[in-house]
Order: sequence, then structure tokens, then C-alpha cells
Amino acid sequence: MTVRVEGGHLVYSGPAGELRLDLKTKTPLSLSVPDPSGAPVRLAFADPREVDGVWLPGAMEVRAPNGVALTFRFSRMAVGEKIHADVFRLDP
Repeated sequence: MTVRVEGGHLVYSGPAGELRLDLKTKTPLSLSVPDPSGAPVRLAFADPREVDGVWLPGAMEVRAPNGVALTFRFSRMAVGEKIHADVFRLDP
């Protein structure tokens, strides 16, 4: 892994991808990870919010190499909240 400063970004990069943080706030700005073919999938984070002392992105955009782009906006975020196992159960 390498760590470098580029402009106002702190950049961590290695074989698993690249993470960019805001140099001042240390909040995540983007993450690039390779898809199965090795092409980069880019996640861009925006609208940082403090939730129970932790900074989380309020929005996230995912861009795939094939041109597909998805935007997620989070209206409710919690840290340390228990989630019942039934939420993850798949019905046959």
C-alpha cells in the first residue's frame, strides 16, 4: 500500500483499489475498486454527516465500467443500532 497527498486529498492505494480522503476532515471522498475484469468501479461519497460521533456519507454514487451509474441518498443513519437477524433472512 502507498499513501500520498494529492492537492487536498489523502490517497491510499494498493492492489485492492484506491481510497481518497479529504486531507483536513479525513472524511471519505471516493473509493475505486476493480471489478472481476480489473476495470475500476468508482464510488463517490458526498454530503458528510456526523452521526453519533462518526462521520458518514449522506449520499453515494456508484459508477460501473459499463456506464451504469447509481446514486444512493441516505435519509436515516445510525451507529451501533442492533439489527435483527430476520432482516437478512432470504425466503425460499
